[in-house]
Amino acid sequence: RGGGRGNFQAPLNATVNATVNYRRNDGDRLNVFPDLTGTTNGSTLSVPVTLNVRAGRSVHAIGATFSRTASRTLNGFAFDRDVAGDAGITGVATDPFDWGVPSLSIGSLTALRDTSPSRRTDRSWQFSYGWTRPAGSHTWRMGGSYQQQLNTTQSDSNARGTFTFTGLYSSGGLSTVRGSGQDFADFLLGLPQQATRQYSLSPDNVSTPITIRGRQFSLYLQDDWRWKPNWTINYGLQYDFVAPFTETSGQMVNLDVAPGFTDAVPVLAGDTGPYSGQFSDGLVNADWNNLAPKVGVAWRADARSVVRFGYGLSFNSGSYSTIARNLYQQPPFFQTATSLGTQADPLTLTKAFDNISSSTVTNNYGIDQSYQLGQIHQFTVDYSRNLFATWAAGVTYIGTRGVALDMLRAPNRGPTGLRIDDVQSFTWQSSEGSSYMNGVSFRLQKRLSRGVSGTATYTLSKSRDNTTATGG
Repeated sequence: RGGGRGNFQAPLNATVNATVNYRRNDGDRLNVFPDLTGTTNGSTLSVPVTLNVRAGRSVHAIGATFSRTASRTLNGFAFDRDVAGDAGITGVATDPFDWGVPSLSIGSLTALRDTSPSRRTDRSWQFSYGWTRPAGSHTWRMGGSYQQQLNTTQSDSNARGTFTFTGLYSSGGLSTVRGSGQDFADFLLGLPQQATRQYSLSPDNVSTPITIRGRQFSLYLQDDWRWKPNWTINYGLQYDFVAPFTETSGQMVNLDVAPGFTDAVPVLAGDTGPYSGQFSDGLVNADWNNLAPKVGVAWRADARSVVRFGYGLSFNSGSYSTIARNLYQQPPFFQTATSLGTQADPLTLTKAFDNISSSTVTNNYGIDQSYQLGQIHQFTVDYSRNLFATWAAGVTYIGTRGVALDMLRAPNRGPTGLRIDDVQSFTWQSSEGSSYMNGVSFRLQKRLSRGVSGTATYTLSKSRDNTTATGG
């Protein structure tokens, strides 16, 4: 005020928002056999906090979120009665947490399966920052985020063993007849054809939960450009880094395989293998090259027509948690085994795992050390046109190309049995798969008028992939 010349100070506005969310659930796990019912309970706590600051034409958004989720599932025998032990079955879990009834599969009859015990606690911390500023015909956005996860779990899906009865022994090795009861006869004799087990057990014979840690961060830059009244261009670049999960006590195991899968040797987190050299703490090399461009264009050709184009690249960043679960559910921290019986050397229900040699490698999973995250390139082109006052037509092309997709193999299985001596059959995961899809869709739409509306579409597409991890 007055006659002097003053400086203009842009107003500063700030808004803070905080929310606390809590939820709890309790339920029953029903079973066709009433004695095999179980219970489940869980809770979720989430606390998101956001701070929005407007300084002049710029908007700053700062966020922080903490969340915790806990769940537990138990059967009716846990900590109360060791049913498998009372039946004289050896080589299975003895921890009271795992007590219960073994799983039985009797030919064509419905399998008998008790509730599998599990307990899990997930905690995560996330911090984010975003900046937005309009400048002429542009609206610029940039920012990033950081997230850290800590998951503690104990889940023994096959702690008491799974026993399969097929009628192999009652039929004398001949083909069994469906509905003949030969499979049930093998059950009455206590002679399974196959037995499997998998449960957590450290080298000192103590069942302990597993805690895995994960972290990721991302950066992005985006521009929404109103180039002309009839042109809009949106383009940007995003970088994501997702670190492979690690176990806080190093309790993860991979398989180090020789060229051509002629040998397989277990290797612990951070150790050196005889064929591949040094392994990281996550047993998989970090994938750092996850740079994803994105672009979208919209053009109004005339008053009745619009053309749109888009391209984006995305990465399968969620695969590391599944990989970590497979890596920590392995000997020596997990007991895993598969026994097969023959007429000459039958299995018995109580001693099915006694023929597992201590020198046999019983790990059932391995992954390529140079595994990469899967990539999906997606293209879209769309043309839409208003035909009449309430009618519109359009055509859309969509194409995808997948690179470095998951491939699952069973390299130790051959036509005559196991290919590597003293190594049980295992699944091998790599990132060699690929896919493509091309499709075109035609549509005719009638907007609502006089109470009538409708849409007719016709789509023609073709896809192909060579990856076994998508259900093929």
